[in-house]
Amino acid sequence: MRHPTFRSARYLISLILLSLAWTMPAVAQDTQMTVTKIGIDLVSHNPVIILTNKDSRKSLAITIGSFEATAIALALEGTKTPRPLAHDLMKSVIEVLQAKLDKVLIHNVVDDTFYAKLFLIDSAGNTLEVDARPSDSIALALRTKSPIYVTEFVLEHQPKNSPEPKTVKQPVNVGRTL
Repeated sequence: MRHPTFRSARYLISLILLSLAWTMPAVAQDTQMTVTKIGIDLVSHNPVIILTNKDSRKSLAITIGSFEATAIALALEGTKTPRPLAHDLMKSVIEVLQAKLDKVLIHNVVDDTFYAKLFLIDSAGNTLEVDARPSDSIALALRTKSPIYVTEFVLEHQPKNSPEPKTVKQPVNVGRTL
């Protein structure tokens, strides 16, 4: 027979663990986003992409390079180029390897630089993570019709110098949902 103190200590530990489970914050969910605007920031004159969630309550502005902006704009417009661009090549390589781009995740921001990962499913069903720039990830996601997600951490810690969506002039029609 166990000592009565042991049973009461076990009971006390169970109560503490149960109360901790009730008071712990829920695990943050990644938010699915779509490209709602691509254009030029009227303040900095840099290309910017705006991602917005389904109910338009959350948005993320990412300053990107001009070549990446062009690649994203071409994908949004459905424009075919005479020869494959880098993102078209990446899509072809994924297809030839019988893999699939499952999703893109923009997961971190450090010193005003965003970080993303590609989540690929190979032919055996294994998930592979590949480090990538968000602009390249978005360009590839648009070509493969894969979802784009952003972590709550990134949405809560956007750089202070990020362009405001209202200061982005939109030269590209981004009216359709992908």
